[in-house]
Amino acid sequence: MNHILEFNLEAGWVRVQPGLVLDQLNVYLKPYGVFFAPTVAPTNRATIGGMINTYGCGKGSIIYGRTSNHIIELEWVLADRTVTDSQSINQATLSQYKQDSGSLG
Repeated sequence: MNHILEFNLEAGWVRVQPGLVLDQLNVYLKPYGVFFAPTVAPTNRATIGGMINTYGCGKGSIIYGRTSNHIIELEWVLADRTVTDSQSINQATLSQYKQDSGSLG
């Protein structure tokens, strides 16, 4: 769970697995003149999944934003093996989710 799966420089995104270490991602991106911000400490051990989980920010976040500012979509597996993904939702949809008694609610 620590690989780079896809990269689209023109569209400005990279698809990675959650165990990928920030330094590994930025070494991969450097030849293209881009990087994944922000710079959390320690960058040689911080995984993308961990940065998402802890709402990672750090050095440069005022200029480049927090980790959450750079996430387009997430896919995850719940304890009951349900596979789901994130997506932008409006307030009405959020209210519906909050009323759901299931794991997504």
